Amino acid sequence: IKRKSKTNANGKMGEIEEYYQQDLVLHSKRIIRSHTGIMKYSQTITIDKIGQDNYSVLIGIDPEQHQSKCKPFDSLSVYVGLQQNGDNVNIYAAGLIEVNRKVVPNLIVFDASGIAGSIAGKATLWLAAYFERRQK
Repeated sequence: IKRKSKTNANGKMGEIEEYYQQDLVLHSKRIIRSHTGIMKYSQTITIDKIGQDNYSVLIGIDPEQHQSKCKPFDSLSVYVGLQQNGDNVNIYAAGLIEVNRKVVPNLIVFDASGIAGSIAGKATLWLAAYFERRQK
């Protein structure tokens, strides 16, 4: 768990926010006539408990960590809702992804299934240990 101070509207240090850091390395992929190269970046994962057994998770790129020049997107905000349903957990995801490339300049995508679901799946599987500890 990492901690970061948030500044309030007056510019003074406010509450401390706890978050997880997930470091990702994506291997080079062939795109049209070239390769992407290896892409490295870090995500922050912030968890808020809502009610008794429900959670809200925010996933975004961590600007304070080292990133490779090329990454799959320029900005990322994915919101994930985790809702306990008996022995199962319902996962809802929606996100905004920004890509700015020569081939596709200034593209902003709202996604509620594919990319957001993939990112949500990786983050929530990674957080399984967090939820396991909370049950004990």
